[in-house]
Amino acid sequence: EIILVTGVQTCALPIFHTCTQAGDVDRVEWHLQSMRERGFEPTLVTYNSVINACAMLGDAVRAEKWLLEMVRAGIQPNYVTYGTICKVFARQGGVKQIESIMQVLEGNGTPLNEYFFASLISACGVADPPDPARAERALAQMVRHGLRPQSVKRALARVVGNRRTTQLFEGLGRASSAAAAAQAAGGASTTAAMSRSEEHTSELQSPI
Repeated sequence: EIILVTGVQTCALPIFHTCTQAGDVDRVEWHLQSMRERGFEPTLVTYNSVINACAMLGDAVRAEKWLLEMVRAGIQPNYVTYGTICKVFARQGGVKQIESIMQVLEGNGTPLNEYFFASLISACGVADPPDPARAERALAQMVRHGLRPQSVKRALARVVGNRRTTQLFEGLGRASSAAAAAQAAGGASTTAAMSRSEEHTSELQSPI
């Protein structure tokens, strides 16, 4: 095994990837344990790789176990870590779990990206019963965050259907056009008001 011969952490990542693709989480965990035994402390990237292997199999219990392991090791999870955990919950319909993670991240000042909302929307479709209304709210929520709704269009269609997705995106398009028009009108009004103010000031300052 490369990891056992060289003892270099970077060699572990290709092996983790290979084991993950083969669905062999046991092997991934064995390699990580071997690193520890040989005096190499796993890094954030290493832990994220192991958690991703668990996520690929939809094994939430193992993924959470390694999340706790990395926290105990003094390594701070990042948005990649939590995003990977959300991937596990998405496959299980864990809407509330994903929402909790998103709330924690926002509370810590970590910006959410499209990936979290895609996981949340996907979870709404897998939930028992499915929750299309929550998926639509997630779409509106990500738009308020200034994120690209196009990135979750396929996930949303799997939950609410193609026809409803088209309606929602047409609505977003109209809202965006209306907002742009209002902004343009507001800018024109402001410019006109400033012009009138300047004219008034000029009149006050002109000699009699």
